[in-house]
Amino acid sequence: LFSGIRENVQISDLHGWTLFFSKPYRHRTTMADFVPPDAELRGGSLLVGARRRGAEVLSVAAMGNADVVAKERRWSLQVRSWTHLHNGVHWYCCDGISVGFSPSEEVDLRYYADLAEQSSPLRLSWDLNDFGGWRAGASLDLHESEEWEKVLFASPARISAGPDGE
Repeated sequence: LFSGIRENVQISDLHGWTLFFSKPYRHRTTMADFVPPDAELRGGSLLVGARRRGAEVLSVAAMGNADVVAKERRWSLQVRSWTHLHNGVHWYCCDGISVGFSPSEEVDLRYYADLAEQSSPLRLSWDLNDFGGWRAGASLDLHESEEWEKVLFASPARISAGPDGE
């Protein structure tokens, strides 16, 4: 297990993790995609990442407990911050808008996917509104991409909260 957001993660180093979802970025993302088909893997941790099609290295990835990563919040202009800090990562999952992670609590969801810090390699954002993925790090506008893949791995292990509950 690792904390924070990582770049260039070797899939062969993910011992104890099971790949259960791998679709092109053009695939329409739904929250059902985040549920591992194997009941033994549900309720543990998820690793969310992106890679070039068929690559053995994840360009960007982060992990967290499944109930935190996939915890949906209702869209509202009144919400100050969409993110929840967990395992050194700011996670967001906005019902009908988008899901992803960021190194900071600042995400820009005005146009559904995260548009903040467009040159940052440490952000990932997938639309939840009949579009595919939007960004894999600094690679943007990937809605129709067959070259990039969205990947989800699961582990039965849970990540312990840090001293600040993160």
